[in-house]
Amino acid sequence: MRQNDPMPVNPPQRRPELVALTGLRFAAALGVVAFHLRGHLTALFPGLSGLDLALSAGSLGVELFFVLSGFILGYHYLDQLARPGRGTYRHFLRKRFARIYPMHLASLLLLALFVVVMARIGRPVSNPEAYTMPSFWANLALVQCWTLDDCGLSWNGPAWSLSAEWLAYLAFPLAAWTARFARRGVLLWSVIALVVVGQLWTTEGSGLHGGIPRVATTFLLGVLLARVHLDGVPRLRWDAIAAWSVAVSIGVSVALAQSGRSFTVVIPLFGVVVLALANAEGHGLAGGLTRTLSGARMRFWGDASYALYMTHALVLAAGAEFVRLEIAAQGSLASRLGVIGGYLFAILLVAAVAYQEVERRSRRWFRSSGPGGTPGRERDQQIAQSTPT
Repeated sequence: MRQNDPMPVNPPQRRPELVALTGLRFAAALGVVAFHLRGHLTALFPGLSGLDLALSAGSLGVELFFVLSGFILGYHYLDQLARPGRGTYRHFLRKRFARIYPMHLASLLLLALFVVVMARIGRPVSNPEAYTMPSFWANLALVQCWTLDDCGLSWNGPAWSLSAEWLAYLAFPLAAWTARFARRGVLLWSVIALVVVGQLWTTEGSGLHGGIPRVATTFLLGVLLARVHLDGVPRLRWDAIAAWSVAVSIGVSVALAQSGRSFTVVIPLFGVVVLALANAEGHGLAGGLTRTLSGARMRFWGDASYALYMTHALVLAAGAEFVRLEIAAQGSLASRLGVIGGYLFAILLVAAVAYQEVERRSRRWFRSSGPGGTPGRERDQQIAQSTPT
């Protein structure tokens, strides 16, 4: 090696893909889509007002993404990033940037083009306060939600969580060091308990709803649980634990939402869901959930879930300008169902195209233009799939 050559960066250790967690990402993305579609459903079907409250629990899909992201990145990178060298940290951030930014940039620019075109034809979009130039630059730099208080929604609204996620990537060595410090046993579980208490205080008592508090505890919880997983877990009925934790999470959050109460108390259960699915084997009746999440279709949509998350709001924004729900609500049951079906079809179609033509192409470009210009596949594709948002 010549003296001026860069030091080689050790790739993350190859570990088995946690297939069920890929399908779980799609389920989380669907929850967020349902949350954003609830207004359309109640406008078209006024008799389903209770459904609006129930679907509001789908917003927790973002917190599930944060826990899942921390877990997957911890699963692959804890050893490398607990004591990172400059090259290792730079390599990590480059891969994270390559994973999230092309889709973010494409969706932001597409939405900006739509806003400009609508203004030029004399039909300015609704909620113009969400499309200001200062907020555009903040979104472009992915800093729009580096706040303690609610940062609001601007431009491509779901990108608020991407801003928070990027901050978590920048701070990942600190999370990895925490997991290394609390390596095993009582100390590790004590730190996890403190993180859970902090998360509950943040969401239930503090009134802090910005990107920093929402990502900090959930992402760190995922990283710490990855340490638990890597250290080895007891042989339990993980399939049954996964099925029950998912059922309880959904049932309790929906029940609380329908009663008008805060439903964020279920967020710590997401850690149980992720840890259980990471260790489940898909055996027997209780393994039905694991087998479903590991199926080929769920794996495809799990891969495409980031595109789904980042593009569905664009479809809804375009639809708001051309579909008049108050008029559609006067139509027949079949026509109203057709409107909802049309939205779902368009959302999934745009997501699939964006995944194939933007996300996968940009990932290949970043791989081929990496250090040394050596093309190649990711050693473990799930590392590239760990972005929840």
